[in-house]
Amino acid sequence: MATLHIRVDSQPDLNGTIQLPLGSGKNDYNCKLGKFGITVHRGFKSSGGGKTLNMSGRISISDVPENYGEVIFDGTYVKNGGRGSGSVAWTGSRPHPGDSDPWTSDVTIPVPKDKGTGKPKARAKGQTSY
Repeated sequence: MATLHIRVDSQPDLNGTIQLPLGSGKNDYNCKLGKFGITVHRGFKSSGGGKTLNMSGRISISDVPENYGEVIFDGTYVKNGGRGSGSVAWTGSRPHPGDSDPWTSDVTIPVPKDKGTGKPKARAKGQTSY
């Protein structure tokens, strides 16, 4: 399962991860402040997979402590399987309501392992994916 990593340099408590794919079930945002259910907003788009994965739009988490309140991420999380960027805002009083800061993201995809040996599967010459 791939993991999306979001970094907010100016608000390190909000640095977190999301297990992909985002589905219609329960999805969580894990950060230093805790584990929060994700709300995916209208207009959020996700397509492709691996090196063609694209994700963009707005997601939010609620009841975030340290006076963040609702935290809203907006932007491109993954473009062509690579890095993304956007802005994050919050409704609480930290440091000022309605402030926003930039974030960046990347995705890590684990290498499949051989069921018999537990070692990473070997790729054929020229093979770029599994």
